[in-house]
Amino acid sequence: MPVAARHYKYSLVLLLATFLWLVSGVLLVGLLVSFVLMLAVGRDHAGDYAKFAAVFLGGWMILRVIRFIIARRITCPLCHGHILQKKKCRMHQESRKLGPLSHRQTMMLDVATRAKFTCMFCGTPYRLRR
Repeated sequence: MPVAARHYKYSLVLLLATFLWLVSGVLLVGLLVSFVLMLAVGRDHAGDYAKFAAVFLGGWMILRVIRFIIARRITCPLCHGHILQKKKCRMHQESRKLGPLSHRQTMMLDVATRAKFTCMFCGTPYRLRR
């Protein structure tokens, strides 16, 4: 019998961290595309794509630092585990993991698409809406 999802009271902070994760993913794809274009075009336009690559890299690094600072404060109310920090400890058997994604990436994808997540450390389901 499935357990009813608890309300997560720090929903806005978790949504902000998820948004920053999505934007940093877009910046990383932009960095890779601009790097490939820089290598593919001749020497005439490679400098333009190098500038784009530098902007994408700088934006990605700034968002990573901001997300790291925010992620230190986001914890599970039940087990007090830092749900957005990478840990080497054993994950709960009820935690979700989709294919090649990590537990944390799967959780952030669930937050972005379903407004729900399961704590990867204690297996407690949470919902972002009341």
